[in-house]
Amino acid sequence: MSATQTEPVPNDVGSRTPRHRTPRHRTLRIALISIGVVLLLIVVAVAGYLFMLDRAVASNLHRDTSLMQGLTDRPAKPQDGPGAGALNYLLIGSDSRAGEGPSKITGQRSDTIMVAHVTAKRDKIYLIAFPRDLYVDIPGHGKNKINAAFTFGGTPLLVSTLEQLTDTRIDHVAVIDFEGMRQLTNLVGGVSVDNRYASTVPPYTFPEGRITVQGDEALAFVRQRHGLPGGDLDRVERQQQVVKGILLKGVSKDVATNPGKLMDLMKAGASSLTVDGALDQGELRSTAVSMRNLRGDDIVFVQAPITGFGRSPAGASIDVLDTGRMQELSKALHDDDLPGYLADNPARTK
Repeated sequence: MSATQTEPVPNDVGSRTPRHRTPRHRTLRIALISIGVVLLLIVVAVAGYLFMLDRAVASNLHRDTSLMQGLTDRPAKPQDGPGAGALNYLLIGSDSRAGEGPSKITGQRSDTIMVAHVTAKRDKIYLIAFPRDLYVDIPGHGKNKINAAFTFGGTPLLVSTLEQLTDTRIDHVAVIDFEGMRQLTNLVGGVSVDNRYASTVPPYTFPEGRITVQGDEALAFVRQRHGLPGGDLDRVERQQQVVKGILLKGVSKDVATNPGKLMDLMKAGASSLTVDGALDQGELRSTAVSMRNLRGDDIVFVQAPITGFGRSPAGASIDVLDTGRMQELSKALHDDDLPGYLADNPARTK
């Protein structure tokens, strides 16, 4: 190339005419807008779906203002310190065996009595089971099995009995009918449990070890008491396992990513529940959202302490309360320190 010849010099970027950059910039803008629209649609869809789930619960849940009516001399709720912010729910498994539905709870049996302690950090739920044969003082009725409180005075008297026993305020009450439990196990395709003792409840046989139960079979499994070495205590353990199995299936990927199945599960769960009138939808929603990161290991089952079995003055078989350890459990509930209690009482957890 001669010295007088010049090489073509590329146009400076700044000298490019608008017609050279417009197509690329327009394409970029369109792409960004498209992504934004898609994200907005996803947000709207998710919000709409959550709204539908919320409505599904609200429209199927039963509320009963009488569940905590007339309560007096109640323990104070901690306003500061480690126990502030923790929640305590009384969960009652009510067995009508007559298809009456959970709203007709007068005269039914409280086959399952648990206090669900939700930590202030919302990172754990401790389900504390109180055997129905636990021999305790029932306000106004003297000593009796704890489930007699439900018979004598319905849910309010059971709340008073537990508040007196634990010196802990019960925030809310939820009653689930066992028929609802049967339906839930069907919807999740059965739940797997570790069956400690082989047993038979005609026409069902439950071998020892890991088994899967659902429907009427699951109902027979959680109802059985006779034929088990620990009687009522073994039944409580079975009930705890089935409850946990339903919870784990409910948050599993198979259910959580299936809108139809999740909707059916939410409707069935809500329709089998009766809660006290003070538990409004806003509180229910905010509490559920605050616990959205819970996993299987975050649900811990605890057994109310007993020293063994005995007979009441009337000759009925009873579970004898361990009063010393009960005081420790009460303090742990008040201070939101169940890990400390379980460290000292490892046999009390499952």
